[in-house]
Amino acid sequence: MANSRIRSSCLLHVGSPANAAGALDAYVARSEDDTRAVPLPHAFRLSIEPDHGPSTLWIRDEDGGDSDGVIRFALHCARLFGLGGL
Repeated sequence: MANSRIRSSCLLHVGSPANAAGALDAYVARSEDDTRAVPLPHAFRLSIEPDHGPSTLWIRDEDGGDSDGVIRFALHCARLFGLGGL
């Protein structure tokens, strides 16, 4: 049986460098909070990369893929920073 892996990557623009820093802090705080009913997974990586700009988060997963966790985090950022769609 083949061992397949799913790799995913997306960019999330959060409006400002301050929001991006706040999103990183929120990710760390939520991933360390064991009391949450639906904890954030540790499966995806999150960073601010110069190539993408200071207000854009690079969300990626190199081992398995938890798209639901990424969506929950993106929605959390939207609520936290008052973000909307296109």
